[in-house]
Amino acid sequence: MPPDDSGSAEPVEITLLYPVTAGNHNVVAIVDPGNLIIEANEANNRKDLGQLSSENGWIDVAMETAGTWSVPTMILLLTIALMAVAGMVMIGRRREALARVDAQSSMITTEEDIRF
Repeated sequence: MPPDDSGSAEPVEITLLYPVTAGNHNVVAIVDPGNLIIEANEANNRKDLGQLSSENGWIDVAMETAGTWSVPTMILLLTIALMAVAGMVMIGRRREALARVDAQSSMITTEEDIRF
């Protein structure tokens, strides 16, 4: 911004939108981080703005955690459920096959059954 000739500089509101994780954060504004602008005082390029926190506290942290872990958790649970269903189908088919083998083996005659 060009210098103001009237002597009274009005504060400028700047809005920055960026993703923030839940919790408390210290906010610092840095102007001219590479010292590319020639100034009389290079030490005033940093301003601590205080701590940024949410009014919801632990609810925001819980929601962020749920959002982060919900999809992997659901994938894991659905994979385990699919494996359980496949296992139950395999057990059921094995029992059916064993029952068929038992039924067929009872119909086979042996020499002891042929005696008169």
